[in-house]
Amino acid sequence: MKKQLENFKSVSLPALVIPDVHEGIERAEQIVSKHSECTSVVFLGDYLDTHKSGDSVNLHLTLRWLLRSVRDPRRIHLMGNHDRAYLFCANSTYCSGWSEERQNVFLETVGEGLNELRARLLLAVQAGPWMLSHAGFSDLCRDATPAQLLQWAAHAHAALPRTGGHAPVHPLNGCGRVRGGDEDIGGLTWLDWSYEFKPLVGIHQIVGHTKSSGARYRNMNAKGLPIGGELLPKSPTGKLTARGLRSMNWCLDAELKFWAVIHEDRLEIHSDHGVTVCEAPSNDAVLREFPELVACGLKAEAGAEPPLYIPPAAVSPLLGVEDYKDEIAKITARSVADGVSLDGLEKRLAAETPPLVRAFLERVPAHRKHAEGAAPYAVAQALRALRRKGLITF
Repeated sequence: MKKQLENFKSVSLPALVIPDVHEGIERAEQIVSKHSECTSVVFLGDYLDTHKSGDSVNLHLTLRWLLRSVRDPRRIHLMGNHDRAYLFCANSTYCSGWSEERQNVFLETVGEGLNELRARLLLAVQAGPWMLSHAGFSDLCRDATPAQLLQWAAHAHAALPRTGGHAPVHPLNGCGRVRGGDEDIGGLTWLDWSYEFKPLVGIHQIVGHTKSSGARYRNMNAKGLPIGGELLPKSPTGKLTARGLRSMNWCLDAELKFWAVIHEDRLEIHSDHGVTVCEAPSNDAVLREFPELVACGLKAEAGAEPPLYIPPAAVSPLLGVEDYKDEIAKITARSVADGVSLDGLEKRLAAETPPLVRAFLERVPAHRKHAEGAAPYAVAQALRALRRKGLITF
């Protein structure tokens, strides 16, 4: 495992980031040739299938290219859901384009290189302040540090099924119901940008996977709310600021019309029509502007209990918590008398208000399997909602 964890360390900058290839290897190499200044190239996965015809010739050529490319020390290759279907014989969830005929071509072409591809196609890497993966880390990973995310990705990679059957699915390997799977939410190769992706405070991601006509961004503002937009191929170029943002995120899957270059001080979103420059996100800047996040997975002081961060998706279902205000007020008064801190109060409420916790779990199905972790978030959000409305003070 130690050797495997080393595969998930940071990559050198400047780094070229190329999203879903889908057998467009000539276009991918054209993009690489434009950026000789980059010391590393990160491919975000999905090298196989075209969403069009099942041309076995293109598949064969793409696989020969991939086997050469993964051996280039300057290049790092991530795994996409389409690649995973072939690498593990589609024993999890099928992808459009996969067929038994193409699976046989895949196995015949890669031959003894199968295990090499399984090992070299990673699930996540870090480049500067950016976390790179095929589809993204979901809000199951909220409050985690970048180092923890890489470690979890390494564990998920080790847990990928090597044979058929129905082995237990690692939370970061699952396919969500939005994409036809059995899990509440998708993992690193399946998370859907349009319906499942949520910004994580202090974590900045670049992904592919969910195709669009342009490069899309989804950030988190100072109020913890998601804000987003899209760059189209002929959009005016300019500069985007990172000021006041708790999280910055990009989805680049647009049939190789967009790609990115990560520098120490900026992120460049490229197209054939120009470059949009984004300020590099800085967790230090976030901490200066939002000191309440000091221990929230960004910079924990020794012995400090981290404050509870509430994902935006949890806000709307909990605005009707007035039904529980009397019970919460009693526990709050007793806790204040006991000299309990705010963090301690939140934990006490989590333990002593099961109706509130049950209501939260019923209204947010994605957390139903994670009751122990979700309970404090539900209570913390309830406290904030009640305090904003003046129903309780402490």
